[in-house]
Amino acid sequence: MRDTLILFTQAQDQSELIARVNRFSVTASPEVDFRYYSSWECVFGVSDSSDVVADCEAVELDYVRNRIGAYCATLLEYQSMSCARRFLENVLPGLSGVVDTNYGAFVSYCGVLKWLSRYPERHFREGPPALT
Repeated sequence: MRDTLILFTQAQDQSELIARVNRFSVTASPEVDFRYYSSWECVFGVSDSSDVVADCEAVELDYVRNRIGAYCATLLEYQSMSCARRFLENVLPGLSGVVDTNYGAFVSYCGVLKWLSRYPERHFREGPPALT
């Protein structure tokens, strides 16, 4: 199974996030609510279905809501940290939101971009980004 993270985007920025994702090449999409995109020799799985938050705890969703207000959730499945980095660096700039790394950290989009720039070889599982 590949790593995943959840992008909690402020509701008013969600259409821009989806527009940026849709700039990638679409590959086969075997599931209705899960689409696959490719770029830079990477394949990304993306879902913005309401099921994305099904496994989140209420306290996590409350935390996100308190940080950014109304949000939309998008699941990203990635094959390697270098692929996740390229995806995030091309999709997140200028948008407001919080990333759930699925490794115990919730980090602002701005904080994630700083962390990726500062620690280019580090994986989310190696510890939460120090910048929020």
